[in-house]
Amino acid sequence: IEGREEDLARYDLLVLSPRVLQEPVSLSNIRELNPDIQLYMIFDLLSGNDGDVNFLAEAFSSNIHSEWKMRSTTGDILSTWPETFLGNITEHCPEVNGQQYRDYAIKYFEKTVLPLMGEFDGIFLDECIESILWIDGSFHGDFDLNNDRVADHPDSVVTWVSRGWESILDDIRGRHPNLPIIGNGNNHFYSQLNGRMFEDFPNTSFGNLLGGLAQMETFRMNQENPICLINATADVENDTERRASWALGNFAGQYLGYDGGPWEHNHMQWTDLFDYNLGETESDFRVE
Repeated sequence: IEGREEDLARYDLLVLSPRVLQEPVSLSNIRELNPDIQLYMIFDLLSGNDGDVNFLAEAFSSNIHSEWKMRSTTGDILSTWPETFLGNITEHCPEVNGQQYRDYAIKYFEKTVLPLMGEFDGIFLDECIESILWIDGSFHGDFDLNNDRVADHPDSVVTWVSRGWESILDDIRGRHPNLPIIGNGNNHFYSQLNGRMFEDFPNTSFGNLLGGLAQMETFRMNQENPICLINATADVENDTERRASWALGNFAGQYLGYDGGPWEHNHMQWTDLFDYNLGETESDFRVE
Protein backbone atom coordinates (compact mmCIF):
# COMPACT_ATOMS: atom_id res chain seq x y z
CA ILE A 1 0.00 0.00 0.00
CA GLU A 2 3.02 2.28 0.13
CA GLY A 3 2.54 5.07 -2.39
CA ARG A 4 -1.20 4.36 -2.65
CA GLU A 5 -2.29 5.92 0.64
CA GLU A 6 -4.19 8.86 -0.86
CA ASP A 7 -6.06 6.65 -3.33
CA LEU A 8 -7.00 4.10 -0.66
CA ALA A 9 -8.06 6.75 1.84
CA ARG A 10 -10.82 7.87 -0.54
CA TYR A 11 -12.84 4.77 0.33
CA ASP A 12 -15.23 4.40 3.27
CA LEU A 13 -14.27 0.79 3.99
CA LEU A 14 -11.29 -1.35 3.04
CA VAL A 15 -10.69 -5.09 3.44
CA LEU A 16 -6.94 -5.53 3.68
CA SER A 17 -4.47 -8.38 3.76
CA PRO A 18 -2.41 -8.91 6.93
CA ARG A 19 0.54 -7.89 4.74
CA VAL A 20 -0.29 -4.25 5.50
CA LEU A 21 0.84 -4.80 9.09
CA GLN A 22 4.34 -4.79 7.66
CA GLU A 23 3.68 -1.25 6.41
CA PRO A 24 2.61 0.50 9.65
CA VAL A 25 3.49 4.00 8.44
CA SER A 26 1.31 3.66 5.34
CA LEU A 27 -1.54 2.22 7.41
CA SER A 28 -1.33 5.15 9.83
CA ASN A 29 -1.26 7.60 6.92
CA ILE A 30 -4.53 6.18 5.59
CA ARG A 31 -6.11 6.70 9.02
CA GLU A 32 -4.83 10.27 9.17
CA LEU A 33 -6.12 11.07 5.70
CA ASN A 34 -9.55 9.57 6.47
CA PRO A 35 -10.25 9.25 10.21
CA ASP A 36 -13.72 7.78 9.49
CA ILE A 37 -12.51 4.93 7.29
CA GLN A 38 -13.37 1.37 8.36
CA LEU A 39 -10.49 -1.10 8.07
CA TYR A 40 -11.06 -4.86 8.12
CA MET A 41 -8.39 -7.56 8.13
CA ILE A 42 -9.12 -10.55 5.90
CA PHE A 43 -8.28 -14.04 7.15
CA ASP A 44 -9.26 -17.50 5.94
CA LEU A 45 -9.86 -20.22 8.54
CA LEU A 46 -11.15 -22.76 6.00
CA SER A 47 -8.17 -22.97 3.65
CA GLY A 48 -4.44 -23.25 4.08
CA ASN A 49 -1.89 -22.06 1.53
CA ASP A 50 1.05 -23.66 -0.17
CA GLY A 51 2.16 -20.46 -1.89
CA ASP A 52 3.48 -17.05 -0.91
CA VAL A 53 0.46 -15.26 0.62
CA ASN A 54 1.17 -13.32 3.80
CA PHE A 55 3.04 -14.02 7.01
CA LEU A 56 -0.10 -14.84 9.02
CA ALA A 57 -1.50 -17.29 6.48
CA GLU A 58 1.88 -18.93 5.94
CA ALA A 59 2.45 -19.49 9.65
CA PHE A 60 -1.11 -20.79 10.00
CA SER A 61 -0.71 -23.20 7.09
CA SER A 62 2.70 -24.51 8.13
CA ASN A 63 1.26 -26.13 11.27
CA ILE A 64 -1.73 -27.81 9.64
CA HIS A 65 -1.22 -31.57 9.84
CA SER A 66 -1.75 -33.66 6.73
CA GLU A 67 -4.49 -35.62 8.51
CA TRP A 68 -6.49 -32.39 8.92
CA LYS A 69 -6.87 -31.73 5.19
CA MET A 70 -10.14 -32.46 3.40
CA ARG A 71 -9.78 -35.32 0.94
CA SER A 72 -11.57 -37.26 -1.77
CA THR A 73 -12.16 -41.01 -1.63
CA THR A 74 -8.88 -41.50 -3.49
CA GLY A 75 -6.98 -39.42 -0.95
CA ASP A 76 -6.61 -36.33 -3.12
CA ILE A 77 -6.56 -33.08 -1.16
CA LEU A 78 -9.59 -30.86 -1.78
CA SER A 79 -8.99 -27.27 -2.81
CA THR A 80 -11.03 -24.22 -3.82
CA TRP A 81 -8.18 -22.12 -5.25
CA PRO A 82 -4.74 -22.77 -6.76
CA GLU A 83 -1.98 -23.40 -4.20
CA THR A 84 -4.50 -23.89 -1.38
CA PHE A 85 -6.02 -26.81 0.50
CA LEU A 86 -9.19 -27.13 2.54
CA GLY A 87 -8.96 -27.78 6.25
CA ASN A 88 -11.44 -30.32 7.56
CA ILE A 89 -13.52 -28.15 9.90
CA THR A 90 -16.08 -30.92 10.39
CA GLU A 91 -16.56 -33.08 13.46
CA HIS A 92 -15.24 -36.02 11.42
CA CYS A 93 -11.72 -34.60 11.19
CA PRO A 94 -9.13 -36.95 12.76
CA GLU A 95 -7.52 -35.82 16.01
CA VAL A 96 -3.80 -35.13 16.12
CA ASN A 97 -2.27 -34.60 19.55
CA GLY A 98 -5.75 -34.42 21.03
CA GLN A 99 -7.17 -31.74 18.74
CA GLN A 100 -9.04 -31.47 15.46
CA TYR A 101 -8.45 -28.92 12.73
CA ARG A 102 -11.13 -26.53 13.96
CA ASP A 103 -9.60 -26.58 17.46
CA TYR A 104 -6.31 -25.53 15.94
CA ALA A 105 -7.97 -22.84 13.77
CA ILE A 106 -9.76 -21.30 16.74
CA LYS A 107 -6.59 -21.27 18.86
CA TYR A 108 -4.55 -19.69 16.08
CA PHE A 109 -7.17 -17.03 15.55
CA GLU A 110 -7.35 -16.32 19.27
CA LYS A 111 -3.64 -16.29 20.04
CA THR A 112 -2.11 -14.98 16.82
CA VAL A 113 -4.65 -13.10 14.68
CA LEU A 114 -6.66 -11.19 17.28
CA PRO A 115 -3.63 -9.63 19.06
CA LEU A 116 -2.78 -7.91 15.75
CA MET A 117 -6.23 -6.35 15.36
CA GLY A 118 -5.31 -3.05 17.00
CA GLU A 119 -5.09 -1.23 13.67
CA PHE A 120 -8.36 -2.69 12.42
CA ASP A 121 -12.05 -2.15 13.11
CA GLY A 122 -13.06 -5.75 12.48
CA ILE A 123 -12.30 -9.08 10.80
CA PHE A 124 -13.36 -10.33 7.36
CA LEU A 125 -13.62 -14.14 7.37
CA ASP A 126 -12.97 -15.35 3.85
CA GLU A 127 -14.73 -18.52 2.66
CA CYS A 128 -17.23 -18.36 5.51
CA ILE A 129 -19.51 -20.66 3.54
CA GLU A 130 -21.90 -23.43 4.50
CA SER A 131 -21.10 -25.55 1.47
CA ILE A 132 -18.12 -26.55 -0.65
CA LEU A 133 -20.29 -28.20 -3.29
CA TRP A 134 -19.47 -25.44 -5.74
CA ILE A 135 -16.10 -27.11 -6.33
CA ASP A 136 -17.87 -30.32 -7.34
CA GLY A 137 -16.84 -29.75 -10.95
CA SER A 138 -13.28 -30.56 -9.93
CA PHE A 139 -14.06 -33.56 -7.73
CA HIS A 140 -17.31 -34.91 -9.22
CA GLY A 141 -19.08 -35.70 -5.96
CA ASP A 142 -16.06 -37.55 -4.62
CA PHE A 143 -15.95 -35.88 -1.18
CA ASP A 144 -14.78 -38.00 1.74
CA LEU A 145 -14.86 -35.74 4.79
CA ASN A 146 -15.28 -38.60 7.27
CA ASN A 147 -12.36 -40.58 5.80
CA ASP A 148 -14.22 -43.84 5.26
CA ARG A 149 -13.22 -44.12 1.56
CA VAL A 150 -16.90 -43.82 0.58
CA ALA A 151 -18.20 -40.73 -1.24
CA ASP A 152 -20.23 -38.55 1.12
CA HIS A 153 -23.77 -37.59 0.23
CA PRO A 154 -23.98 -33.90 -0.82
CA ASP A 155 -26.45 -33.19 1.99
CA SER A 156 -23.97 -34.58 4.51
CA VAL A 157 -21.19 -32.39 3.12
CA VAL A 158 -23.33 -29.27 3.53
CA THR A 159 -24.44 -30.25 7.06
CA TRP A 160 -20.95 -31.11 8.29
CA VAL A 161 -19.28 -27.99 6.86
CA SER A 162 -22.09 -25.82 8.22
CA ARG A 163 -21.75 -27.29 11.69
CA GLY A 164 -17.99 -26.81 11.56
CA TRP A 165 -18.31 -23.12 10.76
CA GLU A 166 -21.07 -22.70 13.35
CA SER A 167 -18.77 -24.19 15.98
CA ILE A 168 -15.94 -21.81 15.04
CA LEU A 169 -18.21 -18.75 14.93
CA ASP A 170 -19.90 -19.67 18.20
CA ASP A 171 -16.51 -19.85 19.90
CA ILE A 172 -15.30 -16.54 18.45
CA ARG A 173 -18.59 -14.77 19.13
CA GLY A 174 -18.74 -16.18 22.66
CA ARG A 175 -15.29 -14.84 23.51
CA HIS A 176 -15.60 -11.59 21.57
CA PRO A 177 -19.26 -10.51 21.36
CA ASN A 178 -18.36 -7.00 20.21
CA LEU A 179 -15.90 -7.96 17.46
CA PRO A 180 -17.34 -6.87 14.08
CA ILE A 181 -17.23 -9.88 11.72
CA ILE A 182 -18.03 -9.82 8.01
CA GLY A 183 -18.30 -12.96 5.87
CA ASN A 184 -18.76 -13.61 2.17
CA GLY A 185 -21.03 -16.66 2.22
CA ASN A 186 -24.80 -16.60 2.12
CA ASN A 187 -27.28 -15.84 4.91
CA HIS A 188 -26.78 -19.15 6.72
CA PHE A 189 -24.63 -17.57 9.45
CA TYR A 190 -26.34 -14.19 9.71
CA SER A 191 -27.01 -14.62 13.43
CA GLN A 192 -23.26 -14.93 14.08
CA LEU A 193 -22.05 -12.24 11.68
CA ASN A 194 -22.34 -8.47 11.63
CA GLY A 195 -21.95 -8.13 7.89
CA ARG A 196 -21.92 -9.86 4.57
CA MET A 197 -20.17 -9.13 1.30
CA PHE A 198 -22.26 -9.90 -1.77
CA GLU A 199 -19.41 -11.02 -3.95
CA ASP A 200 -19.37 -10.63 -7.73
CA PHE A 201 -22.79 -8.96 -7.61
CA PRO A 202 -25.21 -9.79 -9.17
CA ASN A 203 -23.91 -13.35 -8.99
CA THR A 204 -26.17 -15.96 -10.59
CA SER A 205 -25.81 -18.13 -7.46
CA PHE A 206 -27.97 -15.54 -5.72
CA GLY A 207 -30.85 -16.56 -7.96
CA ASN A 208 -30.60 -13.63 -10.41
CA LEU A 209 -30.77 -9.95 -9.49
CA LEU A 210 -34.02 -10.09 -7.55
CA GLY A 211 -32.76 -13.14 -5.67
CA GLY A 212 -29.67 -11.21 -4.62
CA LEU A 213 -31.75 -8.24 -3.49
CA ALA A 214 -34.04 -10.56 -1.54
CA GLN A 215 -31.03 -12.05 0.25
CA MET A 216 -29.86 -8.56 1.16
CA GLU A 217 -33.28 -7.73 2.54
CA THR A 218 -33.32 -10.92 4.62
CA PHE A 219 -29.85 -10.29 5.99
CA ARG A 220 -30.62 -6.70 6.94
CA MET A 221 -33.94 -7.59 8.57
CA ASN A 222 -32.20 -10.10 10.84
CA GLN A 223 -29.41 -7.78 12.00
CA GLU A 224 -29.51 -4.91 14.45
CA ASN A 225 -26.82 -2.92 12.63
CA PRO A 226 -26.11 -4.85 9.43
CA ILE A 227 -23.07 -4.15 7.29
CA CYS A 228 -23.79 -4.88 3.63
CA LEU A 229 -20.97 -4.77 1.09
CA ILE A 230 -21.71 -5.02 -2.62
CA ASN A 231 -18.72 -6.23 -4.61
CA ALA A 232 -19.60 -5.30 -8.20
CA THR A 233 -17.64 -6.48 -11.21
CA ALA A 234 -19.25 -4.24 -13.82
CA ASP A 235 -16.81 -2.67 -16.24
CA VAL A 236 -16.39 0.89 -14.98
CA GLU A 237 -15.52 1.92 -18.54
CA ASN A 238 -18.97 0.73 -19.64
CA ASP A 239 -21.21 3.61 -18.64
CA THR A 240 -24.44 1.57 -18.69
CA GLU A 241 -23.06 -1.22 -16.49
CA ARG A 242 -21.36 1.24 -14.19
CA ARG A 243 -24.44 3.35 -13.55
CA ALA A 244 -26.72 0.33 -13.16
CA SER A 245 -24.54 -1.31 -10.51
CA TRP A 246 -23.96 2.03 -8.80
CA ALA A 247 -27.72 2.64 -8.57
CA LEU A 248 -28.30 -0.85 -7.17
CA GLY A 249 -25.49 -0.43 -4.68
CA ASN A 250 -26.92 2.78 -3.33
CA PHE A 251 -30.40 1.30 -3.37
CA ALA A 252 -29.62 -1.92 -1.54
CA GLY A 253 -26.28 -1.79 0.23
CA GLN A 254 -24.27 0.44 2.50
CA TYR A 255 -20.97 0.00 0.67
CA LEU A 256 -20.27 -0.51 -3.02
CA GLY A 257 -16.94 -1.28 -4.63
CA TYR A 258 -15.67 -2.29 -8.07
CA ASP A 259 -12.81 -4.68 -8.66
CA GLY A 260 -11.79 -7.66 -10.74
CA GLY A 261 -14.06 -10.09 -8.88
CA PRO A 262 -13.16 -13.11 -6.74
CA TRP A 263 -9.94 -13.71 -8.64
CA GLU A 264 -8.71 -10.11 -8.60
CA HIS A 265 -10.04 -8.23 -5.59
CA ASN A 266 -6.78 -6.29 -5.47
CA HIS A 267 -7.59 -4.64 -8.82
CA MET A 268 -9.76 -1.88 -7.35
CA GLN A 269 -11.53 0.50 -9.72
CA TRP A 270 -12.64 4.03 -8.85
CA THR A 271 -15.53 5.79 -10.56
CA ASP A 272 -16.48 9.45 -10.46
CA LEU A 273 -19.94 8.35 -9.32
CA PHE A 274 -18.44 7.76 -5.88
CA ASP A 275 -18.09 11.52 -5.54
CA TYR A 276 -21.85 12.11 -5.69
CA ASN A 277 -23.58 12.85 -2.39
CA LEU A 278 -27.12 11.53 -2.42
CA GLY A 279 -27.89 12.47 1.18
CA GLU A 280 -29.30 10.24 3.91
CA THR A 281 -31.39 7.14 3.16
CA GLU A 282 -35.05 7.83 3.85
CA SER A 283 -36.22 4.21 4.16
CA ASP A 284 -35.12 0.60 3.67
CA PHE A 285 -35.68 -1.05 0.33
CA ARG A 286 -38.21 -3.82 -0.13
CA VAL A 287 -38.34 -6.59 -2.73
CA GLU A 288 -41.93 -6.96 -3.89
